[in-house]
Amino acid sequence: MATDWVPIPEGQLVDGPNLTAKFNDLRVELNALEETSVMPYGLHKEHLASTIVAVQRAALGGTTNHTYISTSEPYPGYGIGTSWKVINTNGSLGTGTPLSVTFSPGIDMSVNATVGGIVVLANVHLITITGGSTLTRRFAAAFFAIQYRVSGTWYTLARTERYVSPDINYNSTGQLAVFKDVPIRTLILPADVAGKGNEVVTDVRMVVSVEIGSVPIGPVQVNLRQGALTAFAPRAGSL
Repeated sequence: MATDWVPIPEGQLVDGPNLTAKFNDLRVELNALEETSVMPYGLHKEHLASTIVAVQRAALGGTTNHTYISTSEPYPGYGIGTSWKVINTNGSLGTGTPLSVTFSPGIDMSVNATVGGIVVLANVHLITITGGSTLTRRFAAAFFAIQYRVSGTWYTLARTERYVSPDINYNSTGQLAVFKDVPIRTLILPADVAGKGNEVVTDVRMVVSVEIGSVPIGPVQVNLRQGALTAFAPRAGSL
């Protein structure tokens, strides 16, 4: 685009009037352009496609604990999808705001899709693990994992399982596992969802369960508070 823009001479003071005059000259030139003088979308701000197909976020705030109990959310064992509870503001009731995101439309993870996976960044704040007459690291733990949903069914991503034990002091005078951040970082791959229905991921969430081991120490309670989850799908052929 050719214009007759003249630079401000060196040494001339820059002030409001002469800047306004310069921009007015440019405005006149732009408005005088014919439609055929500019390529379609040539002046559009987005010249490159976004590398992110979709992104969703969820967060739990506040100062009130939500609790989960070994009797209602028992740890089912590595890689098993049952007995987990979605982390939510009503704890074991499961009726509160969940640490979960929904993609609409869902993310196509089939071999012909244009995404390489779904990146998941999740955190939750563990306040305490309480209960039991002999609450030690051998007999109790809070387990966390990431789940995704395909064709209406939730699946646990086994490699995302994390656990925190109470870590009672050697003289049993107090718990070390207090006010801990529990992070999970993972990538849901097309191979993870292959063969599971239509291979379109519609939801991602963070879940919790409670393990008490073989010694009957009584119910154990996990107390959580703030949490955050971000899930996004980068545009790629494969990862």
